Amino acid sequence: MQLKFQADLTPKIKRLDISTKNLAVGSFIGDYKSVFKGHGIEFEGYRAYTLADDASLIDWKASMRSNNLLVREYVEERNLEIVFLLDVSNSMIFGSHQTLKFEYAAELVSSITNVLLQMGDGAGLVMFSDGIKNNLYANIGLKQYYLMLKNLVNLQYYGGACDLPQALYYANSNIKPRSILFIISDFIGVGNQWTVPMKIASKKFETVCFIVRDPRDNELPADVGEVVVEDPFSENQLLVDVDTVKVAYKKQVEEDLKNLKKNFMKFGVEFIELDTSKPYVAPILRFFDMRRRRWR
Repeated sequence: MQLKFQADLTPKIKRLDISTKNLAVGSFIGDYKSVFKGHGIEFEGYRAYTLADDASLIDWKASMRSNNLLVREYVEERNLEIVFLLDVSNSMIFGSHQTLKFEYAAELVSSITNVLLQMGDGAGLVMFSDGIKNNLYANIGLKQYYLMLKNLVNLQYYGGACDLPQALYYANSNIKPRSILFIISDFIGVGNQWTVPMKIASKKFETVCFIVRDPRDNELPADVGEVVVEDPFSENQLLVDVDTVKVAYKKQVEEDLKNLKKNFMKFGVEFIELDTSKPYVAPILRFFDMRRRRWR
């Protein structure tokens, strides 16, 4: 079922372009490069040996030919491909304040895309809800950046139920092995059938999940009395007394999140929790720092 809503996202292309280019500087680029490594190294050339070099690096054959001690130099072979698996289902079209979850997620994707394309890496985008709405294969360059923006603001791709298992099976079959998979979703209404394809994805890709939540997803407001709430997937409505269910609601959400994270950790999938009422830059930089320290 498609959710009907009205919004004009065309002006957001310019806003996304400006905001993400402002983000893609300084420590963000440096941190991205340091925590997402390439898959190997390649020979770049020779240089003269110095006392600071490890003697095992000396290439004796080349040194004999040149009558000078030479060491081989290598550079990291990056050639990374990052694919965003983006949830565009009905539950993402929600917000209790100025920014809806899907707008927040779109800016997040465009920001990271701008950074990794500047590094010469490739970016791809798979948008899913009750099916695969759009697939933009990974590529490099400025043209790819603007194709990503164009798809992110296309309302035709938004709405529907959330079929995370199908999206993961699609990713496992259509994305190149050894790619980096960024899954962006609120992980609401995903059921319990996603664990098997997630386990497969975690072995095939370096996988990171971004849990994008509105504050109201995790906790109901106080002192609002009775309100009508609607299931974003079935459109069924229910009259509830918020003050009566507030505690139970929060407890259930905490239990669901606990189980979600437990499965992520079991499969070796890293995750970042994001609150749409707060900027995403600081949590991502903390994630980068944590990942870097873990590698030391």
